[in-house]
Amino acid sequence: MINLEKINTSSDLYPWSEKLWLDSFPEIERRDTVLQRLNTDTCPIFNYNVAISENRPVGLFTYWDFEKFIYCEHFATDKSLRGKGYGSEILRKIISKTCKPLVLEVEYPENETSRRRIEFYKRAGLRVWETQKYVQPPYRKGGEPLPLLLMATDGLDESSDFQKVMTTIHSNVYGVDM
Repeated sequence: MINLEKINTSSDLYPWSEKLWLDSFPEIERRDTVLQRLNTDTCPIFNYNVAISENRPVGLFTYWDFEKFIYCEHFATDKSLRGKGYGSEILRKIISKTCKPLVLEVEYPENETSRRRIEFYKRAGLRVWETQKYVQPPYRKGGEPLPLLLMATDGLDESSDFQKVMTTIHSNVYGVDM
């Protein structure tokens, strides 16, 4: 049984979850952004939850709660526990607890890792928005934008909701006016 607990920098689990989060971002510019977000606990700019199973942290889920949807900022499981079903259980629990559609960014299926990730999200109930072009803004000045796909659970329509979803993510998460 997985439980999700809100976490902040005063939590005993914070060092564990900070390391898990940072280790999943190999790019230096992303790590800097992650640290800025993690260390704004007095006024969090997103929701930060750690997944607990049998009194042990097994993963984390960070998200932004917008009016019409929830944007998954990051989802990760402890590498030492991968392949044991924790990721699926965490994602299913999140989807079942939310009353709004869940949206996340995912890499194009150009390699085995990204193909497996997309299939994992599909099994959890998300679908790929394939007809709209989504680009993640750069994490730093002079950085390159990153072409990605959006995936979403039911409740949003790709053709009618895409522009609003993209604008909301870009302005609120990345600070880019469109």
